Amino acid sequence: MGFEPTNVGFANRCLRPLGYPADAWLRAQFSKAGLIRQAENEQEDTKRWIFCVRAACLGVNCGLTLWYGGCRMGADMAKNAKLIELETRSVWSLLVSYSLPAIVGMAAMSAFNIVDAIFVGQWCGAYAITAMALVFPLMNLQAAVGSLVGLGCAATASITLGQGDYHRAFRVLGHCVMLSLITGLLAGVLPAPWMDEILHIFGAEGETLEPAHDFMLVMMLGFPVTCSFMNMNHLMRASGYPVKAMVSLLISMLVNVATAPLFIYVMGWGMIGAGLATIVAQAVGLSWVLIHFCKPRSVLHFRRHIYKLNGVIVRRICTVGLPPFMLNFCACVIVVVFNRQFMAYDGQMGVGAYGIVNRLLFFFVMVVLGITQGLQPIAGYNLGVGNYARVRRVLFYAMAAGTCVTSFGTLLVELFPREIVSIFIEETDANAAQLLEIAAHGVCLMAICFPLVGAQIVIGNFFQSIGRPVMSISLNLTRQLFFLLPCLGILPLWLGESGIWLSQATADGLAAILCFVVLYLFFKRSFHRQDSTLNHSTHTTQPMQTYTLILASRNAHKAQEIAAMLPSRFTVKTLADFPEAPEVEETGKTFAANAALKAEGISAVLPGLVLADDSGLCVDALCGSPGVLSARYAGEHGNDAANNRKLLAELRAMPAMAPYSARFVCAMSLAQDGKQMAAFEGKAEGHISLQPRGAAGFGYDPIFVPEGLHATFAELSPAEKNAISHRACALVQLVEYLESYGK
Repeated sequence: MGFEPTNVGFANRCLRPLGYPADAWLRAQFSKAGLIRQAENEQEDTKRWIFCVRAACLGVNCGLTLWYGGCRMGADMAKNAKLIELETRSVWSLLVSYSLPAIVGMAAMSAFNIVDAIFVGQWCGAYAITAMALVFPLMNLQAAVGSLVGLGCAATASITLGQGDYHRAFRVLGHCVMLSLITGLLAGVLPAPWMDEILHIFGAEGETLEPAHDFMLVMMLGFPVTCSFMNMNHLMRASGYPVKAMVSLLISMLVNVATAPLFIYVMGWGMIGAGLATIVAQAVGLSWVLIHFCKPRSVLHFRRHIYKLNGVIVRRICTVGLPPFMLNFCACVIVVVFNRQFMAYDGQMGVGAYGIVNRLLFFFVMVVLGITQGLQPIAGYNLGVGNYARVRRVLFYAMAAGTCVTSFGTLLVELFPREIVSIFIEETDANAAQLLEIAAHGVCLMAICFPLVGAQIVIGNFFQSIGRPVMSISLNLTRQLFFLLPCLGILPLWLGESGIWLSQATADGLAAILCFVVLYLFFKRSFHRQDSTLNHSTHTTQPMQTYTLILASRNAHKAQEIAAMLPSRFTVKTLADFPEAPEVEETGKTFAANAALKAEGISAVLPGLVLADDSGLCVDALCGSPGVLSARYAGEHGNDAANNRKLLAELRAMPAMAPYSARFVCAMSLAQDGKQMAAFEGKAEGHISLQPRGAAGFGYDPIFVPEGLHATFAELSPAEKNAISHRACALVQLVEYLESYGK
């Protein structure tokens, strides 16, 4: 006589770290405690022993279950709190908590350029820092390509999470991974063989060509790492983890500061060392980000079936990411024009001086962009849930903060221009002295209207955050192309070199006025103060397509689960709403056949779109059973508990084969007017737990453990289950089909 197999195995696993077999160790402890006395016969002793051990195992089971449940509940509450606080917490407090990490992170990003420029200027000379100024537009072009994916994914994920569409949010994560690698290869590695020709286009020649080539070759070959790091960091921040996003950038900055002098000066690698230090630092930061997305407790995390590219999602990401792409692309063009103008008036030292001033003011711009990144998830999420008063409030707070930052930057450079510029290069020769003189004079002229830039940047990024890419693009293009380019062509003719610097200030002033006018008109005409009258569209000015689905089932649990997984624009009705609907006999031998029978049968008598599904559990050890008989495995009048008991009894009667691999399968059929329109299938891989756990869910949920987790479906929160279930996988395909079909 002995233990039940499950109790023996559980006790041995729990007690193995103590160095004893479970039975021997427990017998010794119970004897010491007086719970086991020497019986007159062996049978009585065995009965007492089994009773005590089972009681102990039950206690351990209960204790660990309560502990595990508490951990899961804490994880669920923490995960939901990330999103709930966006809707309930004080707007100013939210903006501060989200913006401060982003500001530190963006400042760290700017520090990549500044640190490289300082080390290069101090140890490689004036021509080397001029070379970095010449390749700066090429780096802007790479940043443009990266922001198309990264900021597009971030804004799309925030709005999607706010709408409760978790399936689409996970797909956005998968698209971010794949598109980052693709754009990194296309914009970085592929053009590398033509590096010299590209640098000639950007103005590198003579003494500046070799250092420019050395630096950019490393940067382009490492661009897949750069692109993946920046884009996934944006997405991590947008999904509710601003502090982690800040830490990743800080780690990268510290690694860059540590490796740059080592590679440039100690190892003597010069410009190659500068580029290599940046890529190594970003690779370390990427590792931190990947660790975050590998954790199942993260709101968005890596999982199977999210990496296949979908045209609808790609278009949406690119549409929302188009404004920052255009901004960076135009910045690339503008810097090229600036470089050519300075080359004409001041030669190569003028280009180097502009590179220093541009990096210096760009630091304050990056701080403002940090504020806008804190604004983005707050505005996007609250727009998604319809809380428009909070959207307005966070915008005005962000505008005020941005104006303060740029005003402080203006005050600093106007009071101490030469002292700040001299950080980048020492006055060791005539070239360095000329460069310092031009830069100190230029920064004072360029910063005249810089206080207005803060609010201007916030307004442009606000329109992107709420899914108004056309307005954001228009404002950015107007500033760069219609104000700055004409000024660069006209003012130098009148004012010479000073006209080049004043072109930026003039364009900043005109663009700020335009932004204020557009924002005023937007609030007056479109963004009404009464929340109930605002257009709910997040991506276009047209109302989003809505759908009514008739579910060919009277199963209330299934209907609630499907309704919870679909976006809010879907309305789900069941056959309980249509008493006249007939019962369709499921005579098919596969899930797909049964789903098609129900969908076609119901749609023949009811108007509209009919969705039918047939799902069940397939256990490999039982040759795929219960399969299509899952709902009636214990007989026609069986219930969930009876079905579970029968399945577990059959498995326990088999030779030890644990873990018993299994999968939930869901086949869906969409039909109209008696004809099937499309079919979808989703699967959730996992194994069977011989001990039912959890009170949520229905069917076989208490005994099914999904792949990669330790909890059963019945122990997961509805949001967690709905994000990974077989039915969720099929519904994602359904939503994508209907969106394409509706167009």
